[in-house]
Parts: sequence; C-alpha cells; structure tokens
Amino acid sequence: MGCWGITALQSDSGLDAIGYIRDKLLEDGVLDLEIIIDTLRISSWNRPPKASEGPSHTSLMAVAELIIIYLDKEAASLDYEGKWAANDGKFASIHSFTASKESLKYLRDYLSDSLHYAKENAVLKAEEGKKWGGWFKEGDWIGWQDHMQALVSRLDTLLASEETLLELVPPQENIEDRERKEKGMFLPEDGMTVTFSVIMLSGKGKKGEPQHAEIYTGGCIGSRFIPQMPLFKEFAEKCGRDAFIEVDNYAYELDGDNWHIRKAAKEEIQQIVGENFPHNYDAGILHTVSHDGPDQFYIKEGVLYDNRQKEDLIEQSLNL
Repeated sequence: MGCWGITALQSDSGLDAIGYIRDKLLEDGVLDLEIIIDTLRISSWNRPPKASEGPSHTSLMAVAELIIIYLDKEAASLDYEGKWAANDGKFASIHSFTASKESLKYLRDYLSDSLHYAKENAVLKAEEGKKWGGWFKEGDWIGWQDHMQALVSRLDTLLASEETLLELVPPQENIEDRERKEKGMFLPEDGMTVTFSVIMLSGKGKKGEPQHAEIYTGGCIGSRFIPQMPLFKEFAEKCGRDAFIEVDNYAYELDGDNWHIRKAAKEEIQQIVGENFPHNYDAGILHTVSHDGPDQFYIKEGVLYDNRQKEDLIEQSLNL
C-alpha cells in the first residue's frame, strides 16, 4: 500500500475504504458508524490491522476523517463530477449519519492506541538506526502524530455530548434560504407566513413645518382603523387642530415554508423592516397584499374626519 501524505485519504488504504463505503453503503442516503466499522472489519481487503502494530494509514483512520468531513460540511469533496461517475453513490446525498457512543469510543480508542504504539515502535526502530518511525521525513512523522491527535480530540468532543446516539450530518440549510439570509432577509423561524403593515404618515406641524412618521404593526390593518392607534394620535398631536394627515398604508405577507399564517411579532418586524426594505426581498417571498392610500384625514376642533367621506365622523374626539 502506498501513501503520499499524512492523512488516510492520502493513501491507498484510506481511498480503498472510502471507495468500499461508496459502493456498499450509500444507496439509501443513510450511514451508521457501527455498520461502517463492521463492514470494514469483515472485508478481507479493508480490514484494519491491529492497533498494536502502530499502523500509519488504515481504513478506520479514513472513517474518522470521514466523520470530520461531515461535521465540517464538506461531504461533496469526496464525490466525483465526471460522467463516468454519474452512477456512483454520492456522499453529499447522505441526509443522516448516526453514531452511537459505543462505536465512537471504539474508533477513538483504535486511533489513540495506534498512535501510542506507533510512538513506542518508533523508539525501537530508532535503536536500530531507523529514524522518524519509518517515515522518510521528520516533518511528516511529526505531522502525522499531530493529525492523529487532532482526530482523537475531535472524537473526544463528540463523546462529551450527553446524547447516546449522535447525528453527524448538520442540518442542511435550504440554498434559497441561505442566499436570502446573505441578502439581509429575515425568515420566520417557525416557517409560518407572517403578515404586517407599514403605515407612512405625512402632515404639517403647528408652525407649518413638515412632519413624517412610520408605523409598523403586525397583521394587515385597514386604513379606517389607523386613527385608533396610539402612535397615530401622537403624530396628530404634533400636527394640531385644522390639519390634514396623509396616510399611505401597505400590508405585506412574508412567506414561510408551510401554510400557516400569523401576525408578525414586534421583534420580527424590527428585523424585517430595515434600511433596504422592501428592496432586499424578492417577489417570491414578500408580497404586497393591499395598499390603501394615500388617504387623507382632517382634524377639526380635536375631532378626526375622513376627508374622502365628506367629513363624516369616523373617530371619537382626539382631545387635542
């Protein structure tokens, strides 16, 4: 068996093991560490040597590297792209890779013991005049030890989990969702469609100065209900008597990935409505479901009228 680097995947032994797993175990999209270990142990070609031999590149070392590759979300790096590999199993297609504590400990102890005996054997070889544990370069000998210790440490981290059965495939984020987050889009965590309204107010202050304000609220609210909102009344107080207030009211839906609909919470609206809103959202996720406006309300002697309704009273006294 040959090698051209310090990792198992830089050796014939490691690549043979990965190829065997690709051929035998990827068909249903699920991997289990115990099954992988048992499958390799009964394979005449991929059976790992005894740890007491201090082997440098083994099938089980490749399995440990495979686990790290999944944890680091780099499974696609093991797949071939050519037409000749079109029918091969794909590591990137695996949606679940489970590992029991027992199988992880077995793998961890095998690597740790292999490292331990490799160091012991290196001392004996040195007495015979053979340097660096049989490696051609001292840097490779040191690098291999560091790599083995790093694998053991990553497995120790997994073993420290309170779970008895660990899932080694991180949840796969939807590509579209990831792109939307990169654009600064907020996405409802519960997957529900959220509704909210953006209400823009314009008027003139008591000294004729321009006044502008925006109100954000969960749900789709009709313009006739806007004067009941405390923030509208605060704005009206700034405008005073005999003032016109223009209202431009947009109601939106931000789509989730299920059919449930709810009002957006205040904290969610703060994340949705940013500096680039609504231009940072695409039409496939954000919809304008209604637009009332610009409507005009008239304040006369502290009482609010809808200017479109020929001053029919629509609201109680504002007590301005």
